[in-house]
Amino acid sequence: MLSCISPPTEPRPYINEGCFYEEAHYGNEWIINLYLLYKHGLPLIGPNSASLINEINIEEVKKACVRDFLKEWQPKINDSEWLSSPQQHSYTILTLCRTFTQ
Repeated sequence: MLSCISPPTEPRPYINEGCFYEEAHYGNEWIINLYLLYKHGLPLIGPNSASLINEINIEEVKKACVRDFLKEWQPKINDSEWLSSPQQHSYTILTLCRTFTQ
């Protein structure tokens, strides 16, 4: 799975905000996480993660960040219920800053 920048087609188990999803599909986060693993991953045991992942062009990561913003975050920014919580407001700002400072 790590040698391809395209997200896997098979869903995987996923936990988010205390909810368990048996079959969650991969999205734009795949290439973003893969890039970070390639550049900054540190093995606990076994080979370095960069030796398992093909080099990823940062331009592809930037495109994925824009797609992720448009699909996942832009609707939340316009959702007053989502931003009514100070925690969600802070989380949104920090996540967007982390996403677009690459």
